Amino acid sequence: MQNSLKEVRMTKGITQVAMARKLNITSRMYQYLESGHCEPRISQVYKMSQILDTPVEILFPPLIDYSKEAR
Repeated sequence: MQNSLKEVRMTKGITQVAMARKLNITSRMYQYLESGHCEPRISQVYKMSQILDTPVEILFPPLIDYSKEAR
């Protein structure tokens, strides 16, 4: 799953270790989530959104651009 976690996290000045602690997961697990090798639980998605003060749609953009299908 493609995501913008790394870019947003770095912009906010938060480390992977800090994110992992706030999510109550290991640093390795957070690395897997950030790299897209593992999909987060919905509860983790919302918590990441809160921690990074960023909408879910920015962190995890939709895979399909529905705006193009409406034409």
